[in-house]
Amino acid sequence: MKLTIRVQPLAQDDLRRQAEFIAKESLDAALRLLDAAEVTYDFLAETPLAGVRLPIHVRSNHGFADLENQRFPQPPDSLSGFGK
Repeated sequence: MKLTIRVQPLAQDDLRRQAEFIAKESLDAALRLLDAAEVTYDFLAETPLAGVRLPIHVRSNHGFADLENQRFPQPPDSLSGFGK
């Protein structure tokens, strides 16, 4: 069963602004971004249970979403010195 994906106006505007920014350097890259978004929307419509839903909340006074849990897991001890 294919679902209908509804992209919110704020998300559409954000994607458009990103594409416009990228297009200053590469029109092809900007078009690939927009194509990738459409492919992703189609994938989500076809397979709505794919992936994981992240808990988010909207800060109404700022108008953007933020992850509730901003702590990331610590790397295993074997990687703790990586990159230092």
